[in-house]
Order: sequence, then C-alpha cells, then structure tokens
Amino acid sequence: MGVVQSIQELKGLLDPLAVYGEYVRLTRRGRRSTGLCPFHKEKTPSFSVDGETGLFYCFGCHRGGDLLRFVQEAEGCSFAEALELLASRAGVTLASGGARSAPAGTGQDRKELLRKLLAAAERYYRAALKAEPAAGAVRAYLVRRGLDAAAEEAYALGYAPPRGGLLAQLAKEGFKPGEASEAGLVLERDRGEWGERFRNRLLFPIRDAMGRTVGFGGRALGDDEPKYLNSPETPVFLKREVLFGLCWTKEAIRRRGRAVLVEGYMDFVAAHRAGVADVVAGLGTALAQGQAALLARYAKEVVLSYDADAAGAAAAKRAVPVLLGQGLSVKVATFPQGKDPDDCVRAAGAEAYRAAVDGAAPFFRHLVEQAQGEAVLTSVEGRVAFLDSLAEFLMAVPDPLERQEHAREVAGRAGLDPNQVLRRLADAAKGQKVPAAGAAPAEKAPEVPVNEQMLVKGLRRFPEEGARLAAALGPELRGKLAVGPLLERLAAGAEPEEPAQVALLAFIENSCHETVTVEAVRAAARSLQVAHLTERQRRIRQQIEDASRRHDHGLVQVLNREMMAVLDEVRSLGAARP
Repeated sequence: MGVVQSIQELKGLLDPLAVYGEYVRLTRRGRRSTGLCPFHKEKTPSFSVDGETGLFYCFGCHRGGDLLRFVQEAEGCSFAEALELLASRAGVTLASGGARSAPAGTGQDRKELLRKLLAAAERYYRAALKAEPAAGAVRAYLVRRGLDAAAEEAYALGYAPPRGGLLAQLAKEGFKPGEASEAGLVLERDRGEWGERFRNRLLFPIRDAMGRTVGFGGRALGDDEPKYLNSPETPVFLKREVLFGLCWTKEAIRRRGRAVLVEGYMDFVAAHRAGVADVVAGLGTALAQGQAALLARYAKEVVLSYDADAAGAAAAKRAVPVLLGQGLSVKVATFPQGKDPDDCVRAAGAEAYRAAVDGAAPFFRHLVEQAQGEAVLTSVEGRVAFLDSLAEFLMAVPDPLERQEHAREVAGRAGLDPNQVLRRLADAAKGQKVPAAGAAPAEKAPEVPVNEQMLVKGLRRFPEEGARLAAALGPELRGKLAVGPLLERLAAGAEPEEPAQVALLAFIENSCHETVTVEAVRAAARSLQVAHLTERQRRIRQQIEDASRRHDHGLVQVLNREMMAVLDEVRSLGAARP
C-alpha cells in the first residue's frame, strides 16, 4: 500500500464525482452535476458538485465544502476518520504529519486506543470460538441455526469462555485493565480484582458504520439471564447512534434507498443470509432518534420487520413516529403470529421471507387495520377510541396533505365526519411540534454579489492576474467584501482550510455561472472599485454639507481636495483597466 504525504495528494488520487456518486444519484449539467441532497428531504435536486474543483454545495440546506467535509457529513464521522476512509478507498495510507489530527492525549486519541483494544478483544473471542473446548455447545447451536464456518467468518462471531482469559490476552498486547473497563469489557470488583463482563456467551461484534468494533452483544446459551447482554455505553459506543450490521449493508441500502429494520442479531443474520442485502438491526432497545437519523443518511424508506408478537407490535408502534420524524417513508412487513424473521426464514424459506418484506404495507394501512380489528366501531365511544389510538401516528406524518388523506381514511372507516377528525387532531396538536420532513436547514445561504464571486474565481483560474487585481482593491475595500478573508487566503497562494471558507468557496464554484475570462474578472474588479469610490463620494459630499452648515471653511477645502482625488480615481478606472 502506497503512502501519500498530504491531503491534496490524497485528493488527487480520487475521482470526486465517483465518491459523491456513491451517496447521490448525479446528473451531469455542463461542468456541474446535480442530484437530490442526501442531507435533507427534497423532491427537486438542489445538490450540486462542481466538476473541476470537486466542491459540493446544496442550495436547499446550504451545506457545502470539499470531499472531506462531505464524507464527514454523510458518514457522521470526524475529520481524521473521513481521511482514513478516503485513504482506504484510494488504496493508500497518509504519512504521519500529512493530516491535521488531534494531538496525543485528547479525546479522539483516547477513542482510537479503545477501538484498538476492542479489535484485540474481537480477535481473542474469534479464536476462542474456533479452539476453546468449552465452545462446543456454541458451535452446535450455530449448526442448529444453519450457520456454518463461512457465516461465522462473515459476521466475525466469537465466544467468551466461562473461565475468562481476555484480560491476560489484552495484557500481552499492552492494554491495561482500566482501559478494558473503559471499553466496557470488564468490571472492577472488591480489592482491585477485575471480572469479565462476557462469560459463556456467543458474541456478536457491534461495529459502527465505518466497520470499527465499538462493542459486543452476547447471547446466553443456557438459562443465564439476561438472554442478550450488550456492552455498556462507552466513549466509542453510544447505543442510540449505532445500528447492528450497517457496516456490511450500507452500500446496498444506499443503492436501493431502503432499509429493512429487524430487532436482533440473529434476525439480522437470517435476513442477510436470505438475500435481504439492505437489512440492519436495532440493539434490543427502543429505536432512538439517533438511530433513525443514521438510517436517514442512507435510505428514503424503512421496512419494519419486527417479531409478530405483542412486544414486536408495540416496538413497531414506538418506532413509526421516530422514523417519520426523520422524513422517512415507513412500511411494515407482517408474519405469522408469534414468529420472528429468523423463524420465518427457517420455516418458510428465504424466498418467502423476501416476498413478505417486498410486500410490506404502508405503515398507516397496517396500523389502521390493526386498530380496526381491536376496536368496537358500533358505539360512539368505540369510534373515538379508534381515532385516539391512531392520533399520535397521524400527527407524526410530516406532510400536511398526506396527513389529511390519512385522516379522511380514518374517518371513513370509523363513520366519522372528516372535518371533525381534522379539528380533533388540530386541537391535540396545539402546543406540540409536528416533526419536520427531514433535517431543517442549519445555515443560511451566503450573500455574495456576482462581482465578488467572479473575483474569487479569477484568483483560482488566473492566480497571478487575480492576485494583482485583489491587491489593487486595497485593504479598505477588501475588508468590506463578503469574500475578503477568502481573497486574502487565495491571493497568498493557499487553499482555504476553515470549514466556513471552504463552504463559501463551494457556494461560489457551484453558483456563479458567468464565463470566467481575464476580461470578465478585470471588469468585476473595476465594478467593485467604482462602487467603493462612489460610496466614498457620497460620504465626502455629506461631510462637506455638514461642514458648510457649521461654516468650517477650512474643512470644506480639505474635503473638496479629497473629493477631487476620488474623482480622478474614478476617471482613471474608466480610461484604463486595472
């Protein structure tokens, strides 16, 4: 694997449009490519990538920047993590010192240590599953569930021996018990002794979206409780922001625009092996806002494939408003009573399970039919109860037109007046915030006059002439420009590094459509200077009037000379090009 010395060198090895294209379906329009923004819900493309510079900008949510900034936003990762991901894609490594990274001893540095420790633990658990004599029962269980050695390898399954041994192995690799405790693998007992959290359990490594192990889920094989035991939250593992299996399926989810959400580890494995390539799993708890937001980065639609029992139905109901709040379309797959996805795959086969997922019903139809089966619609009380059971889901629908249509459907099934249903919902919604369709724009569009945009582009296309023109503006005028700091940076021959400046440059490269020629840049510089001088004339004229009213003739003479000098500058601009 080759080594590159700088971020610019790394960027030179990548095709920006190919990277963006993994996240956004782009359409070429001249030198720019456009598509639907991955950061907010929209129907008309407002996301733009400049083909020459590789900079992106969304004219809907106003996010913008370079390829690194895009990967940070799309993957929800740090600057260093985005560098690592892009370097891996390019098949190179970045030389030490080639990237701006966190100094040793910082939180980011600590997280990296914990991830290395967890990776070492995963290797230990994997080896124990293969070689530990006590793992025979685990291997027999996997065989009964139809999982062979290839499946064990694919999902990096492991085993925590009942006698322990993890701490000793970690010590050989240079890790301390306190670090293992911080990673959630051991607990401190009396008199400084340490106990391993996982013993005699089948282990599933929990990985983040970038494929790094951040925790474990352990399944008991006997009567031990709880049946499933997860790692606690740590600096690298926040349950509300992680989905099991996403690292393996995110590309399929992105391509299809759909995610199939199951409840547990074995459900994930069964669905994935059955050919459902876009599946992910929760971590045994209620779906969190962070997990729904994570799904929204990759998918437009979520199919809930939960257990067909009371607990699964309740979990699905709780998940629907959370998913709707992220602007996601939601469907619900149904299975025979009491079955989970793993049961269905083993009993009916992979094809039948895929058909059930592909035939999932829109969430509201599913909930209406479920509520109608439980309601007594022959009485007023029963009809009101039917409406109340669906009100929460109606109010969670972000699109007002869609919400209105659902309300009419409820009214029709219950024999109620649609207008009364809508009024009741309006009353219930008072004081409540209806979820927005997707993430709200975090920033405002920059206000940059076209002449300033042209000058920035001139500096990038014609560096020497652009730098001369920028210098000719003078420090006073440059200081007033919206692009002033960016001009200073570019004129010095350096690329912007501050996120705000990179975003501003991305906006300019994607929005200024005028032809960039030397003459056009010179004309833009002249216009900026003339406008500046005209404003100076206005101020001087006002000062002359004020001095005249005070009969300060000496000051009037000084100001008149200043006015003549400004007029000479204006005439010179008209007679010669700067």
